[in-house]
Amino acid sequence: METGEVMLEAGSKINEDNISILKEMKVKEVELIEFPKGKTIRF
Repeated sequence: METGEVMLEAGSKINEDNISILKEMKVKEVELIEFPKGKTIRF
């Protein structure tokens, strides 16, 4: 089983393009994490 991580840019939304990419890659599970608005997360 392969795992991967994709992060959308802050403020971006899931749209048809994102979903079609997931379908093409045959992704079976997606976990969404919503960060509080106005917060900056740094690594």
